[in-house]
Amino acid sequence: MAQLVECIPNFSNGQDKEIIEAIVNEVRSTAGVTLLDYSSDTSHNRSVVTFIGSPEGVEEAAVKMAVKSAQLIDLNHHKGEHPRMGAIDVIPFVPVKDITEAECIEISKRTAQRVWDEAKIPVFLYESSASAPHRQNLAAIRKGQFEGMAEKVKDPQWAPDYGTGINPTAGVVAVGARPPLVAYNINLNTSDLTIASNIAKII
Repeated sequence: MAQLVECIPNFSNGQDKEIIEAIVNEVRSTAGVTLLDYSSDTSHNRSVVTFIGSPEGVEEAAVKMAVKSAQLIDLNHHKGEHPRMGAIDVIPFVPVKDITEAECIEISKRTAQRVWDEAKIPVFLYESSASAPHRQNLAAIRKGQFEGMAEKVKDPQWAPDYGTGINPTAGVVAVGARPPLVAYNINLNTSDLTIASNIAKII
């Protein structure tokens, strides 16, 4: 049976249709993968892409998206409601069929090395691929966002797993293997973060 891996990269542009299509086209033009869906949010200024395919195909498409994102997105001029630290912000790999989480971890590590080599974006491994327990949670890695990341990575506790420093326009990216995830947004009529945290814990 053919192995199937799902990949759900998020990149930091949800407003410029030409840029969005150029990045998504990197998936369309890659052999061995099928584009399932992509959506953009203008207020978040962020796009989410979902594709599935062979381990080799998803790795190749993810790297191509990272390279294109680095070419087209400058976070120095990016504004949006969603927290972000990279032009391509996160690249998760999810085992779907006849493939183990351990194999997806290896895909994530190969991808991470190539993203640094080919896009010059430093990489944090996260979730099941994390190199240390404090790096498993994406929100912990992203804390400080693009604007604070250059200072954050000077701390040895937060040095990237691949590469050094940050890309001056494309920031950094989190890459990892994880289980399937259901994510959605709730608009709250309050600025009290305690209320939001309590709701999140209940859910």
